[in-house]
Amino acid sequence: MAHSFSAFVQAVMDGEVGVASRLLTINPEFAARRFAVGATRRDTAKFFYEDIAHYCYQGDTALHMAAAAFQRSSARLLVRKGSALDAKNRRGAEPLHYAADANRWNPTAQSETIRYLLSVGAKRQRERCERCYSTP
Repeated sequence: MAHSFSAFVQAVMDGEVGVASRLLTINPEFAARRFAVGATRRDTAKFFYEDIAHYCYQGDTALHMAAAAFQRSSARLLVRKGSALDAKNRRGAEPLHYAADANRWNPTAQSETIRYLLSVGAKRQRERCERCYSTP
């Protein structure tokens, strides 16, 4: 029985690592899958995750969303299962960007997520990604 990618991503954002791990066992491709569609200037509402105050954009992966949710444990699972640290969405943002560009306050979880991503090879970028900081 196939499970939906969106249910998997919700488990990742909620920090439900056991659920996410079981879904990855059934659907291992979820670790690397990218969202085929996402927020645009004309269509934002259905791609906004209110609980983490973050949009999902075309090209985002579950690792992007784990980073945005400051879910270090979910990020660890995804990296172990093959999620790319350097995956870029349509705006050029990588998972590390999402961990750093928070619209909510949880400095402990945020710093743990950033430190983890850096420890496993996420690259800091010296040049600013202009498209990463504009409106959808």
